[in-house]
Amino acid sequence: MEIAASGFAGPLPHLEILAAYEEACPGAALRIMQMAEDEGRSRRALEAKVVDAQVEGLRRQFAEARLGQIFAFSTAALFLGCGTYIATLGQPWAGALFGGIGLGGIVTTFIAGRTRVTQEPAGNDRSPKPHVPAKRKK
Repeated sequence: MEIAASGFAGPLPHLEILAAYEEACPGAALRIMQMAEDEGRSRRALEAKVVDAQVEGLRRQFAEARLGQIFAFSTAALFLGCGTYIATLGQPWAGALFGGIGLGGIVTTFIAGRTRVTQEPAGNDRSPKPHVPAKRKK
């Protein structure tokens, strides 16, 4: 007794199967080919939309980060300017404190932001782990 099996992967069947469809129903092979072409076009269009959405998301993220930097610089400059003005009015400790708070806040934010970017959370590693076979007792 002999058993044979065949299979295929992809949008189109083997030529023998396609010919059988055509023989059973004239025009079926052309419809199957058209269906595969339509599916390919649809999939490529969907993938292009996904890529476009990712690019747009990155653009918005960059613009948001740039706006944050501009506001942070403006705030630091305002605090430093006010601290300098207060110091020139004869209150050097108050001026230094006021200017230091503005600069300290900005420096702390930049350091904390960079640390957060460079350090990945411990539970977020999705890389595949190597398989280590268990040791057998002898």
